[in-house]
Amino acid sequence: MNDLFFENLCAWNIAVISGIRPSGRIIDKKNSGRKNSGILYVFDGEVSFCDVRARQVSGRAGSLIFIPENERYKMEYVEKTTFVLVNFNLADKEGNLISVFDGITLIASEDKDYKFANIMAEFEVCGGSKSIGALMKKKELLYGLFGEVFSSHGYLEKRKERSRISEGVRLLEQSYLESLPIERFAEASHVSITTFRSLFHKKFNMSPVKYRNRLRIERAKE
Repeated sequence: MNDLFFENLCAWNIAVISGIRPSGRIIDKKNSGRKNSGILYVFDGEVSFCDVRARQVSGRAGSLIFIPENERYKMEYVEKTTFVLVNFNLADKEGNLISVFDGITLIASEDKDYKFANIMAEFEVCGGSKSIGALMKKKELLYGLFGEVFSSHGYLEKRKERSRISEGVRLLEQSYLESLPIERFAEASHVSITTFRSLFHKKFNMSPVKYRNRLRIERAKE
């Protein structure tokens, strides 16, 4: 993400949902998909996402999770969970809808300084109001939240690491019905096979072969 991207960013339809959900509750969006983007903060408990490509993302207390518009997935409240969810739409200056992340993304797994918690708590305070002041405050908070996320050194390092294998991952997802060797994915990423395997496992918590098999299983189910 560059400075120009954020300079041209326009957010609207900002809505806040907060509360407590019981353990075992499931939200199924695999058919309909989301109507907007969302950022979920977990104050207490645990949630788990699984998208149509069999990618899994989980978050416990202190986690911040991004869910893109039109994403299809199934979400489960693994434990009794206290949360704040901020829904919104994003576009560039030409009005084209955009997403700041590719797929459901665990932005942060812990919040030691409570910087995300404080912002989300402010969202909760003004979330129910439709006054001009509240609408402007929610925009200010959303841009401030993006600023905190992208100024985080640890997060930027993780993004840099993931981007190193993005081309190889894209090739795998496009050709999962074939049996291409791992060398092809490493070559597409311009890294060694060992490096590709290591970075892939850090990103998906599984090997490329297991990930490909899961994609095939999901395709068979469909």
